[in-house]
Amino acid sequence: QALEAAELNVKVSTNDYTPEQTQREARTGLENAQRALNTATRKALTQTRDGFRSAQDALEGAAVASKARDTAQRTLQNDGVRLQNGLIARVELESSQLTALKARQQAAQANNAYLRALAALSLASGLDVTGLRGN
Repeated sequence: QALEAAELNVKVSTNDYTPEQTQREARTGLENAQRALNTATRKALTQTRDGFRSAQDALEGAAVASKARDTAQRTLQNDGVRLQNGLIARVELESSQLTALKARQQAAQANNAYLRALAALSLASGLDVTGLRGN
């Protein structure tokens, strides 16, 4: 809008009745508006690009945390069987339980980080990419 206003100001002031100083000021205002638009455009593109990279990284982190959670859960199940068969002590099973709980928490945190990265990307791009939007 600032650019359009500056263009209109130049157009209106370009005539034989407007002082040269006013015409120069209008042209300077137009150049400044063009620079401001270019700066804002570059900033928006950079923010969108950075948001996309962050979302990709967070998605990879969520995938890794999900696999770690699944592995910890399988280990816990195996240790339950090993305890029943007398192959490990109760404390080892409890250690596996703790590991599984931590892995679940880390997976939840990673998923949260991914959703937050999508929200940031949505803000940067002006489009809802979260998939959380209601009907």
